Amino acid sequence: MGTNNELSLEVTREFKVPAEQVYNAWTEFEALKQWWKPLNSELTDLQNDLKSEGVVQYTFTRTDNNETYTVGGEYSEVVPGKKLVYSWKWELPEETSTENDYQLDVEFNDQGSGSVLRVKQQGFESEEASKPHYEGWESALDALESYLNGGSAASDSGSQDAEVAGWNEAPEQQKVAE
Repeated sequence: MGTNNELSLEVTREFKVPAEQVYNAWTEFEALKQWWKPLNSELTDLQNDLKSEGVVQYTFTRTDNNETYTVGGEYSEVVPGKKLVYSWKWELPEETSTENDYQLDVEFNDQGSGSVLRVKQQGFESEEASKPHYEGWESALDALESYLNGGSAASDSGSQDAEVAGWNEAPEQQKVAE
């Protein structure tokens, strides 16, 4: 029985910042470390050769067990600040067989005083197989939105905002909230 690798999912999100700022948050290591934390992990390395046939590889370390895994591929199209098209393959340590090869089409468009990000992931074997990926993208884009709005990108990361309720008063004042 053959598979239908034409199945895809699409997630769109509006942001209150210009598309260039979203693009930079998507492609720059220091920004990515702040918001992208899939599978309870931290981004520890990035290879990102932003050109056609350039390699993109993200290396993550899980915060719960220190296992390392990668996701990456090769760019087939790069329009700086506007569009990225690349292959996408997860390599997880606990997997006995690797997942499908996917393709990501990511578009960054200015809209009004903000922007719209569109992520399309193609290559699913079934609609059911796309569901955890859809949930993952929704969660990641929530964290990206929080990061771009100046908030804490991920509440489970252990990081805290510089300002914590009750500790922002003058030094002579006592803590008022926990």
